[in-house]
Amino acid sequence: MTAAKFVNTYVSTSNAYALQYQIPSLALIALAAYVSRWGNYTVDFVNVIKSVFSSVNYNAAKKHVDDGDRFLKILLANDKDSYTVKSYARMVKLSVGYQVDILYADKVKSNKNLFINSVLYYSRLLNIDPDWLMIIFDMECNFNHRAVNPYTNATGLIQFTPATAKAYGTSVDALYNMPNYEQLPYVYKFYKGKTGKIFSLYDLYKLTILPISYGKDATWILKFGNVTAKTFATQNKRYDLNKDYAVTINELETWIYNTYVKNMT
Repeated sequence: MTAAKFVNTYVSTSNAYALQYQIPSLALIALAAYVSRWGNYTVDFVNVIKSVFSSVNYNAAKKHVDDGDRFLKILLANDKDSYTVKSYARMVKLSVGYQVDILYADKVKSNKNLFINSVLYYSRLLNIDPDWLMIIFDMECNFNHRAVNPYTNATGLIQFTPATAKAYGTSVDALYNMPNYEQLPYVYKFYKGKTGKIFSLYDLYKLTILPISYGKDATWILKFGNVTAKTFATQNKRYDLNKDYAVTINELETWIYNTYVKNMT
């Protein structure tokens, strides 16, 4: 079950509680999405809401909240990854027709409206926050869709290697010559197989930089095929935080947090 289906199942329940407590219903829908983020689809939503309500001073809370995002922040003030929670709130808003600002839209220098609308479309298909894709594009190519990696000849928005491009029915030369928005269907194809299993920006980036790293524990060292841990670290120095020529999942996620997430939480 996807987060969207989980949320839709409980819209009426959340609206009822919203009326009872005078709390924006989007906050409760976002909370449902947060619960589904952990994959606990069998949880009794009503009891979750009641248990959360029992630990919050609602008279105080209602004075300080005027939308779902603010209330969600109060509910989950101690969450160690509040950016992911906010992302799910944004996804819910998008699913019910709200407009949201798209991160780094100002960095898109050509075909801006078409590109942004395409990002929104494919993000909905993948059930992810569109900002996650925008951050990936910033990480991988700084929105230069013709960027080419000097080591691997990887090209484009998410740096398709020649072999990966071929596997998805194109080539790095073809990608290089495409306008930015025409690369997005290939970006979608690349992630499509993990639809419903991408629970955070961290997941999305691990799938991007090294798909076999998805699901590995924090101590796993990034390497693949003939590319040794040292070679990977040499080619990706920014992730090798302790400079030991081995990049762990923990180092990769720490770099993502420090570079992007830290200032968004």
